[in-house]
Amino acid sequence: MLYTVADGMFYFLPIVLAITASRKFKLSEFRGLAIGLALVYPTMVSLTGGEIIGSVDLGFFGTFQWYATFFGIPNV
Repeated sequence: MLYTVADGMFYFLPIVLAITASRKFKLSEFRGLAIGLALVYPTMVSLTGGEIIGSVDLGFFGTFQWYATFFGIPNV
């Protein structure tokens, strides 16, 4: 039970940090909360895995693959 409580704190840490940072930077707490919730959203978390999104077989030239990116920064 204690492990679950401790693990839950680290899982939701971006939300806690977003709320406290929004207070420090004088931002609306709801906006900070939305940013923190977006960081723990499962689809956003899966983007950090560096999974191949698609590929194109170019025949003689090989295969071109592209990965998930965040603002153009590859997560590989």
